[in-house]
Amino acid sequence: MTKVVEKSQFHSLGLYYSNLLGRAITSYNNKTISLLNAQEYLLVVNSIKEINMPWLEPEVLVVVLLISGGALPYRIGNWVSQKDLIGSLYSLGIYKKVYNNY
Repeated sequence: MTKVVEKSQFHSLGLYYSNLLGRAITSYNNKTISLLNAQEYLLVVNSIKEINMPWLEPEVLVVVLLISGGALPYRIGNWVSQKDLIGSLYSLGIYKKVYNNY
């Protein structure tokens, strides 16, 4: 019996974030080519204290925390955590920019 699966035109956020994590890991391991889009920024830090980006304005921020992985903060400035991947060698976090309407 053959089953045909139709391609959905709806893209979920979970699929986008999973794809982004894969592209970020490949970009980090490759060291020469970035697979991230224009509004996605990869930030590699050795410590959580190094995460301070007042000069950056990307929509999506991917943070790679070295030093044997570890937890990442929920909020970094104007960016809020959307998904994270905690590992034993390094941890990755995806942050999306939030706009405050005052």
